[in-house]
Amino acid sequence: MANKSSENLTVVDTNFRLLVRELALACMRNNPREIAAAAAQLPLKNMAKLEQEIRYQYDSDEVRSVRIAHADGKDFPITWLDIISSDGYRREKALRLLSGPIPSKLLMYFALRRFNDWVPQVRAAAYDTVMDIALLSDPTDVAEALMAALSTWSSWQRIGHYGRIMLLKILAIKGVEEKFVGQLIQSKTGPTSTILTQVSRVDILDAYLHQIATESLQPTLRAKAYRVLLESKTSWVEERKQEMVDKRYSLTRCRTILGDRHVSVNIPWEVLIKEAALDRSSFVRRIAAEKIIASRDYNNPDYLALAHEFARDDSPTVRERGEFFVKRHAEKKSSACDHNA
Repeated sequence: MANKSSENLTVVDTNFRLLVRELALACMRNNPREIAAAAAQLPLKNMAKLEQEIRYQYDSDEVRSVRIAHADGKDFPITWLDIISSDGYRREKALRLLSGPIPSKLLMYFALRRFNDWVPQVRAAAYDTVMDIALLSDPTDVAEALMAALSTWSSWQRIGHYGRIMLLKILAIKGVEEKFVGQLIQSKTGPTSTILTQVSRVDILDAYLHQIATESLQPTLRAKAYRVLLESKTSWVEERKQEMVDKRYSLTRCRTILGDRHVSVNIPWEVLIKEAALDRSSFVRRIAAEKIIASRDYNNPDYLALAHEFARDDSPTVRERGEFFVKRHAEKKSSACDHNA
């Protein structure tokens, strides 16, 4: 079994290297269709490893021979793959020299990653050029690249406030935000609720929150959208700071700094509560149960009816919240009767 597993792993690694090499050669030939076809076979997953592997293959003997054949004098020609070159000068040059629509979502993602580049001059080039590249590119490719970027940008240590704002401005491009929302809603896996939390720093997707709450495939995403709508507020992790607790033992702790803002909601609160209460997922129903408890309106007949439904729910977390509301209603009613007596 061990030999067979090793053999399968070798086959996968070999196929991966061949796909990466095919992309590198397509970029050298500067054929947009070939680039798009080659890049489409590489998923937007494990991006740091993928970028490293592509960079390695770009310097391989086979690709290097093609680069030499296309060389003008002493310099290799600049291609889209140079935005991930190991040479910071070539990364900056690629961003500043290349124009027009970027051929694939993978390369668009690599362009977005330059907001987190370790060289300040490359980050500056990204600030100057990536927006223009995105404006000319396919909105679907840009939206998919943003999905991949936003799922990991909390780990980007060099992006800074301005880089985050630039990413969100790219999301606001006409046509991109609609595609982005569609991908959020249709995503069956992935950290979509985390992505929505990060995007909620600005009001770009506020108008789509109800659609996200009612149509998303992932229960956690629907729950997150309903929570924002019911609270008329959203919050996110601004940054995490390491603080010294005891210098003698070099003990530190992580302090999380949150940001928040108000969200305008035009749909009546009671309508949202009833929708959430009828959702097929216990994640969403639990949000509804929490909110009727938080209202402290234990004598509201509509909330009491919902609480009785929650008390019969299959989910223990929903059921206990429904039972709590019913119990509090009974206590309030008994207290009122004693007072009147």
